[in-house]
This record gives sequence, C-alpha cells and structure tokens, in this order.
Amino acid sequence: MNLREWALPTYTIMMQLAIGTLFSLWVIREWFGPKYGPKKIDEIVTVPVLIIFSTMIVAIIGAHFHLSKPFLSFLALRNLKSSWLSREIAFTSIVFICTGSLFFSLKFGEKLYRIKSLLGWIAILVGFATVYSMASIYLLPTQVAWNSPLTIISYYAGMLLLGTASLIVIFLMDLRFASGNPSRDISNHVQIVEKMIPWLTSVATITSILNIIIGLYQIELLRDVALPSAQASLQLMLELYKPLLVMRIGFALTGIVWLNGVMYYFKKRQKLIINSLGLASVACTIILVGEILERFLFYATHVRIGI
Repeated sequence: MNLREWALPTYTIMMQLAIGTLFSLWVIREWFGPKYGPKKIDEIVTVPVLIIFSTMIVAIIGAHFHLSKPFLSFLALRNLKSSWLSREIAFTSIVFICTGSLFFSLKFGEKLYRIKSLLGWIAILVGFATVYSMASIYLLPTQVAWNSPLTIISYYAGMLLLGTASLIVIFLMDLRFASGNPSRDISNHVQIVEKMIPWLTSVATITSILNIIIGLYQIELLRDVALPSAQASLQLMLELYKPLLVMRIGFALTGIVWLNGVMYYFKKRQKLIINSLGLASVACTIILVGEILERFLFYATHVRIGI
C-alpha cells in the first residue's frame, strides 16, 4: 500500500476511535452526572470532547488524500439512495457538525445540560451509522473475504476497543494537566477516573479478544469456500502475510495484557492513578498498532471475483 492508499484506513481507524471514545465518554457522563452535578461533569468531559473533535478533523482531512479530486468530494452525496459511500460521507459530515456543536455548547453553554446530553447522543447515533456505512461498503459479492456480517461486527468491535483504550489515556492526560492548575479542584475528577478505568479496561479486553476471534473465524470460513478467490485470500493470509497475522495477534494481546497489568499494579499498590499515564499510553499505542495491522491485512488479502 502506498501513501495515498493508507489515507483510507487512516480515516476509518481514526473515525472509529473518535466515535468509540465519544460513546464511552457519554455513558460515563450519564452515569456520574446525577452524582456530581451538571457543571462538574461537563467540566470533566469538555477536554475529551475537544480531543475527539480534533481527531475527526484529522481523519476527514486525511481521507481527502485518498481522492484524485479532493475538492469535489461533496459530489459523492448525489448517490445517497444507492451508495454506501455517499451515506458514509453524509453521516461523517453530520457527526462532525454535531460533535463540534457539542464542544462549543460544553465550553460556552453552561445551563444547557439536557440539550448537551441530547446533542451528544445524536452525535453518537449518527457515528454508529457512520461506522455501519463504512463497513457496508465492503459487503460486495465480488469480494469473498469481505462479504460477511462479521465485517460489520469487526468494525464495531474495533470502535469500542479503540474508544475505551483511548479514553483511558485521555482521562489520565487531562487529569495530569488539571493537577498542575492550583485553582482547579480535581478530587471528583480523580474519583471518576479511578472508578471508570477498570470498566474501560474490561470493555477493551473483551472487544480485543472478540476481534481476534472474529479474524480467526473468518479465516476458517474461507477454508470452506471452494471459490478460487477465497482460496487465494486464504493463501495470502496463511503464507505471504502470515508473519503480519502473527504480529497482529501478538500486538493485540500484548497491549491488552500490558494495560490490565498496569491498572492492576497501580490499584494493588494503591499508587496514584495519574502516574500510570506513561505506561497506559504505551499499552494504547500497542493496541493501535495491532488494529492498524488488522486493517492492512483486511485490504491486502482480498481477491476479487471476475473483472
């Protein structure tokens, strides 16, 4: 894959990460909002929403490098009735606008708690539709390795994995910066982070294992398909790209084991959770590399039927 071809997986991975992070963050906001009050909980989620919005900006800009005429990308919206690509672009635009509006309402709309809640859930639902659309693009009869509901499940699992793992790092990073501000009370912030990190770690662990199982099951399904294209995809996966397949599984497992180990150590030793930022960032990076390898294999091992 050349640089231009990498623009597409970069976009999909970053959008999955952003949407998964927003979903995880909003569940936490709804969970702790009644206990800590609208003002405090919105103060805690504002910086993460800014990071999510910035990630979407980078993803959308990156996606345009995949196009031969990036300034004409809006023309793809003409085929909403028949094209999953058009729907993906439309949903991406809407979720981008909703997330940007959400950030500005968090930053400047102090008394709009219910509106902000609704806006967040709208952004999330549209985000889910975006992920569904980007996965549905690959459900083609001519692409045996892709044409399975497991492709959609895998995209959602990757979304939750990247979202929960990233939110751990975002929370810890924001907490680190907040602790350097003497005028800011971070006691509630610390309580929320300490309570939610075990849950986020558990979800990341489950979705990582699920994604590995899905990948291996898809390989087994290819064994049962007699079509030459399916066998060619299987051969690519188990021969030419076997080292990358092993690395993909290795990175996924290493990242999750590392993340669980770090969180268990800090909890067991009763150390300040804020000091786990560096080690948690390494774990998240390893997980991300595993997902990048998975996406590379996804594109590299497909073989088309016919012309």
